[in-house]
Amino acid sequence: NLLGIIKGSSKPDEYIVMSAHYDHIGVRAGDGDVYNGADDNASGVAAVLAMAKYFKAHPPKHSIIFALWAAEEVGLRGSKYFTDNLPGSLILSQLKFNLNLDMIARSDNNKIWGCGLFHYPAYSYLIDSLQGKTTVELKSGFDSPSSPQDWTFLSDQGSFKQKNIPFLYLGVEDHADYHKVTDEFNKVMPGRFTENANIAAQMMLLLDRKL
Repeated sequence: NLLGIIKGSSKPDEYIVMSAHYDHIGVRAGDGDVYNGADDNASGVAAVLAMAKYFKAHPPKHSIIFALWAAEEVGLRGSKYFTDNLPGSLILSQLKFNLNLDMIARSDNNKIWGCGLFHYPAYSYLIDSLQGKTTVELKSGFDSPSSPQDWTFLSDQGSFKQKNIPFLYLGVEDHADYHKVTDEFNKVMPGRFTENANIAAQMMLLLDRKL
């Protein structure tokens, strides 16, 4: 895991974790093809790094941990290690929220989903307050037994849910290049990636203001 921390100006002992996993499938045995994972999940990593740069220049009220997880693709191992072995003197009650980004560079159907409000409806403002303010359709779902799929434990937010820490997972639906060697940079949609990264940025600003 790679971690960076910016201490909060007025609530330094309360932490928001913004995260993305940086691993992917790797090299395919036999032919040596490399799975670069441009959308899954270099896109999330790029957005987290951009937000770290922003908050370095614009100090937040809460402390923020910018986390890039290892070994998500083999069972959320990196994020699970973090929540089981918090660094320094940090304790679980200081972690107030996890915003996890995974696959935000495509929006092939012009939609991106916020998963988690079924479990934590008090944070519906993260979706509601951005309605009509984005060029992609920001939806809530994929987080309940009645959903077509339940993404609650399919990415690193699951490690936080296991510890009863509120979360929102931001990501697009699976596309034709999901977990294939064709998930390459030339398939990224720059305009939609920028819009989705900006959605994540607005969510971080809302969390810092409202928590």
